[in-house]
Amino acid sequence: MLLDRYKHKLYQSGLKMVLYVSVRELFKCDVLFLHSLDKGLYCQILSDTRLNSEDISRLKDKMTEIINANGAYIGIFVPEGQHFIEFKYQTP
Repeated sequence: MLLDRYKHKLYQSGLKMVLYVSVRELFKCDVLFLHSLDKGLYCQILSDTRLNSEDISRLKDKMTEIINANGAYIGIFVPEGQHFIEFKYQTP
């Protein structure tokens, strides 16, 4: 049971990173992860504009692209003197 919870948290963390990278690349804004709901996660995309169904479709496609990228990795980049983390992904 404990191992299942650990695996779920690990899976959830990976999806959070994929969502964050996708939102940053597509909309140039941040994601606020607020709290979990049952087996889901409530988050807010901090965009100046309201996302429409086309935006959501693009987000889904970008997340799928990152997940399906063969040999993809996600790295962390922190510019000197800044206090935010920028996630990048790259395929070989």
